[in-house]
Amino acid sequence: SGPAYDRAASDYGDLQFSERVVQIVEAHPVERPLFYYVAFQNPHSPLQVPVGMLEGFPDSWTEDRKFYAGMVRFLDFAIGNIFEALKRRDMWEHTLFVFSSDNGGPMDANNYPLVGAKTNPYEGGVRLASFISGGLLPSSVRGTKQEGYMHLADWYATFCD
Repeated sequence: SGPAYDRAASDYGDLQFSERVVQIVEAHPVERPLFYYVAFQNPHSPLQVPVGMLEGFPDSWTEDRKFYAGMVRFLDFAIGNIFEALKRRDMWEHTLFVFSSDNGGPMDANNYPLVGAKTNPYEGGVRLASFISGGLLPSSVRGTKQEGYMHLADWYATFCD
């Protein structure tokens, strides 16, 4: 049995993930390094989102677009909670925070101006959002934009360099 064992089908999965990360950060000794990999499922099908995350979107949007936007809103909320926990523990200045998606948007998403979507080799399917932040990020690269190509597998070699 693990931390989510008794919560199966009781809460939104990514809520459970983010709450667990915050618990671990809050209990972790600040003098010890911590590597944490969080694989959020948002935004992904099925289009589901906690109550309150759908409020405020334009009436002109389709239900699917509202749900997708609500899932992104929740992802922002969850990452914000992790960020705040790191800040509260004075761990942010010793953190390298990497955010990366796994693929481009789905076929019914608006990937404009890119052509294509998830499951195909065009830019709309393989170009994705990614960023690095945290106190360990050298000041010389803060606020800069990487224009070159990179593959997700490159992170390991980059971290070990």
